Amino acid sequence: MPTLTELMEEELRGFGESSARYLIRLRSSANCRDIVRELQATGRSPANQVEALPLINAVFLHLQSPKAFLNHPQVEGVEPDHPLAVIQEKATRLSPGEIRRQASFTRNKPFIPWGIRHIQAPLAWKTATGREIRIGVIDTGVDFAHPDLRDSIAGGINLIHRHLPPLDDNGHGTHISGTIAAGAGQGMSGVAPHAKLYAVKAFDHNGTSFVTDIVKGIDWCVTHGIHIINMSFGMKSYSPALEAAVRNAAKEGVIIIASSGNEGKKGIIDYPARFPTAIAVGATGRNGKIAHFTNRSTQIDIYAPGERIVSTWLNGKYQELSGTSMATSHISGVAALMMAVKPGIGLSSLLAGLQRSAMPISSTARKAGFLGEVNAIRAIRAVARKKPRTPGSRAGAQASAARMPISRR
Repeated sequence: MPTLTELMEEELRGFGESSARYLIRLRSSANCRDIVRELQATGRSPANQVEALPLINAVFLHLQSPKAFLNHPQVEGVEPDHPLAVIQEKATRLSPGEIRRQASFTRNKPFIPWGIRHIQAPLAWKTATGREIRIGVIDTGVDFAHPDLRDSIAGGINLIHRHLPPLDDNGHGTHISGTIAAGAGQGMSGVAPHAKLYAVKAFDHNGTSFVTDIVKGIDWCVTHGIHIINMSFGMKSYSPALEAAVRNAAKEGVIIIASSGNEGKKGIIDYPARFPTAIAVGATGRNGKIAHFTNRSTQIDIYAPGERIVSTWLNGKYQELSGTSMATSHISGVAALMMAVKPGIGLSSLLAGLQRSAMPISSTARKAGFLGEVNAIRAIRAVARKKPRTPGSRAGAQASAARMPISRR
């Protein structure tokens, strides 16, 4: 039987228009880095055609057909590199004056969008603002020059173009970042205004990506001691590789928070929110009820405001968006507040605190599952009652790390 390296080399020789993106997950008897090094030594591993994914011990490769790998003793599984998309419902462009009026803007003070006021985040700021908590935003990048984000952004990586910084060319990532941790200056304030943001650009200007890019983004976050990963995107297809990445990150103590999706479906939500080691977020509207567009099922862990959310946008501007993406960014901010008062808190304790402190949502739906909307001040009180444990995870162990530069690897 040919070795894995020989099979992959053969596929690279036949690379062409008929080749498609695949992920080959390996058993413990094989090492993805060693295999890619062997391919590079042959001179048959062109850029963007083969790459190691050490977090899940897998190799990304363009294949004409996966058949030769399916029964290989060193292969755990083979799957297509599924596409994903960021999740948003609709956008309304607003002038700065309109936004400030909506947000009850007060001269020389930060304006606070309705969702952040609704979950009572400002009441929590006397106790916690997210200081020293690092949040990875796997998205379209961020507007580094935005006045409300300049002091919040601490680093990141561009996985689409490694030689470039993770600048946002779509807007979605900038919007998400503002809700999470816009700085408390004279512009907008996010839920956790002193948390540090790390822009992990895995989506292009159209808001599209692949599982491979997300796995690489999660790996980067784990390696760089990120505490929370915001995943405001989704896919319908199940990916064993993506689940393995989310599961392995959770084992390292990283909290992953993901959007349920915007199709208004009942009984089903998107991946990765559907994975058991991710916190699944649904959206509520300004009327305090479950938003009409949110996917909902018994797998939803918590709800948050997601309708007509004002946040930061490209070129120093602001924009109003709706979607479970926006709800997810509220939860990531609240999670940062909770971690600030209880460093090293794990997934189960954090989720229990979110749910135990949530405000009830009325619903006539049968088997709707958990129906609670996040409340920031109640959430930090719920976890502050217990004595914090010493951080034991890789993320917790690096809790005092300073700003890190833009990464290219």
